[in-house]
Amino acid sequence: MIVEQTRFRRNLRLALLSSSLCLGAAAARAAPYIFINLDAPFPGASRTRPTAINASRDVVGVYYASGPHAFHWHRGVFTRIDPPGAVSAEASDINDAGQVVGDYDDDDDDRTNHGFLWDNGAFTTIDPPNATRSVPTAINATGQVVGGYVDSVPPGAHAFLFDQGVFTAIDAPRFQSDTLATLATGINASGQIIGNWFDEAEETHGFLWENGTFTRIDGQHNTRPQAINDAGQVFGSYEVGNDFPRPAHAFEWVAGTFTTIDPPDAVTDPNGLTAAASDVNAAGTVAGSYSDSAFVIHAFLLQDGDYSSIDPPSSVGTVAIGINLHDDVIGDYLVSSGGTQAFVARSASVVNGLTHLNSIHTSFNGTPVPGGPAGTYTIVANFTNASSTPIDTPQFDVTQLSNGNLLLDADVPPGTVGSRLTADVGSDGFLSPGESFTANFVIGLQQRKAFTFFVDLLGVSEP
Repeated sequence: MIVEQTRFRRNLRLALLSSSLCLGAAAARAAPYIFINLDAPFPGASRTRPTAINASRDVVGVYYASGPHAFHWHRGVFTRIDPPGAVSAEASDINDAGQVVGDYDDDDDDRTNHGFLWDNGAFTTIDPPNATRSVPTAINATGQVVGGYVDSVPPGAHAFLFDQGVFTAIDAPRFQSDTLATLATGINASGQIIGNWFDEAEETHGFLWENGTFTRIDGQHNTRPQAINDAGQVFGSYEVGNDFPRPAHAFEWVAGTFTTIDPPDAVTDPNGLTAAASDVNAAGTVAGSYSDSAFVIHAFLLQDGDYSSIDPPSSVGTVAIGINLHDDVIGDYLVSSGGTQAFVARSASVVNGLTHLNSIHTSFNGTPVPGGPAGTYTIVANFTNASSTPIDTPQFDVTQLSNGNLLLDADVPPGTVGSRLTADVGSDGFLSPGESFTANFVIGLQQRKAFTFFVDLLGVSEP
């Protein structure tokens, strides 16, 4: 018997009590994430690594298939973006206009790499004059590109700014000893450039470059600025001590003030990682990674002084690489088999109120199965997006499941509380206004007795 069907339809909150469905109140909790694995679908692809994500949730990066190849990903669709004639390529950054920069190898014996800009399907080569190698690393909102290149002019490795067809070489002054190389790693909308310079003592130093003026950004050792936002906040990592491996810590630098920003439970692991900041968005939310007391690596967010961890299901170690203005995070995680998996973590919300329950059918099968020694109970429910808002990547989140029972068709076993079941809404991943779908919940019973089952529907609602 269906209990309180009207309220159930309005709020889309499922509860199973024996053979009855009833409504439960949603518990307050932190904003959830929906995790999407990134697996390049090209022949021979063995590994995918994202490098940047923009406000339109476009992701770029590199996949490996007999060498590296650049890709662009948008809502489940992969596009290979190797420049013509390239034998290998890597995409390093994308701005909110969708312009992508990276580098490629055309197997020319006279040089090793060219830089490229990919803009709406058109390629432009980015090679400073007389360069034998060029590697663009970042592009800002106005299309200014920074990176590094190699030529025969001492010290041989230089940073560059490419702006409307004009190259500017950037070489760090001799702050401490001879500068051996300079590399730009980021640029904001104001044209402030961050990067590294390397000295003959094999130390790495950070810098901020603005209108020809260098400012040092240095912790104790090996300071590596990784990201800068339009407010001029700089984030990265630095090392301390004299024993190797030196412990690495995350930092924030603003207008000359250098601050360590390790999560409070961060502990230095045997490889020297305590924490590292990898990216920052326009609102100042920081994405990074840290080691806990068990030496497990987690991705973290730092937002308004509060830390939170981000770990995909089945992860045994997570590294954050980038973040966009929606707080979506890209990165890699380790699985127990020892491999790595690329992911996008989408900042989602509970969208129960946007949907309508059309019908429910239930059935019981007493045949024992793995995970269900007392049989299975199946709920088949049909839903419609009753709102005017598309829902991207809808997933059910199990919030209660009593008696040790398991959701056997969860995305990732074992199907306990916190497990997800991705809704089948078609290849585009969108539940459009008026679109319907059917969800099957197969519950493995540990005992033949009354139990409760609650789920929320999560999604990214995009007006």
